[in-house]
Amino acid sequence: MRYDLMLIKSRDKAYIEHRNDSMIAPVVEYFTGHSDPDLTPLALYYAGRVYSDLGDAPRALDYYQKAVNSLISNDNDRLRTYIYTQIGDLYYRQGLFEYALNANKKSLDLSYALNDTLFIIDGLKEIAHTYINMNHEDSALICYKKAYELSQSINEEELSGCLLSQYAYLENSLGNKEVADSLIEKALMYDYKTENLKSVLYAITSKIYMQRGKSQQALPYLLWLCDNGSIYAKRNAYRNITLYHIQKMQWHDALKYNNKAFDAVDSIRKIEGAEAVARVKANYDYSLYKIENSDLKVNNARKNKIIIILSAISILIMLFIFFWWKSIKLKSQHQIELLNNMKFLHESETENILNEKLKVTEELHAKITNLLLENHSYNGK
Repeated sequence: MRYDLMLIKSRDKAYIEHRNDSMIAPVVEYFTGHSDPDLTPLALYYAGRVYSDLGDAPRALDYYQKAVNSLISNDNDRLRTYIYTQIGDLYYRQGLFEYALNANKKSLDLSYALNDTLFIIDGLKEIAHTYINMNHEDSALICYKKAYELSQSINEEELSGCLLSQYAYLENSLGNKEVADSLIEKALMYDYKTENLKSVLYAITSKIYMQRGKSQQALPYLLWLCDNGSIYAKRNAYRNITLYHIQKMQWHDALKYNNKAFDAVDSIRKIEGAEAVARVKANYDYSLYKIENSDLKVNNARKNKIIIILSAISILIMLFIFFWWKSIKLKSQHQIELLNNMKFLHESETENILNEKLKVTEELHAKITNLLLENHSYNGK
């Protein structure tokens, strides 16, 4: 089972999506039955990761909470940080921003305790996203600024650029256009080797330019996103390029990109439809799991009640037998004492009678002896 757990861990680290729970289920069952201070929390954490990938948020949260509860040492603060990060992400995706903020703050506190700068930056970024959705833009700006300063302190240029672009988008949304322009220009100066970070930067840059009516400046970034972005980034890029060609009255190109936008929307609907079905199925399965678990608890409670009643009856029977035996023993002792007393009295009475008879006999013998002496004395005269 240890090998299976390490295999699940390696797949997760390689960003390979989990397709089913056939491997993790027996691993969790084994390590919850054979408690291990290191591997049991790890098994429960990866159960959460698997069910998160399967779209089963309730069960994923359940396993994450079990993983937290199974951690008994501060030596596992790293894993505890991962868990709270995942919990925050699940709550965020469900629109439960208060819960997401609470989990992300716990993760951030642990990151500070571990003195892990990258984790601190990631935590600040997640908290900033949550604050934006809660309409707390000022708090989000503070988080972005702090995260950027930390990324600069460890020379993470790509990360710095990505953070600057998000910082710039928020400033632009608040109407601080000059600040936003300055931040975007600075962000574009970095050399990006990671396509994911580059995609974030170009998506934000093109969005700001399109909002400003600078579609010509946005076009190079939109074209790059059409080739390299995610399906969501491509959809937005196709739509914006369509608008660009409409403004230029280039109807053929506008129709071309509009069709591509529709194709992207269809692809997204299929993905989201499959995810929605998976979520419904997951919620149904989780409901069944809860019902089965509830029934099991009821049955166990009934069994425990029966055991308690039988135990009480057994104790009462044993107490009755004990006191019954005790009373019989006391009666026997009393009878023996009574017999002994009676025997003693009888022996005393017998002895007294014999003594009296002996005394009478001695008195008669004395009288007879005196009579004989008197008779002998008379005959002599």
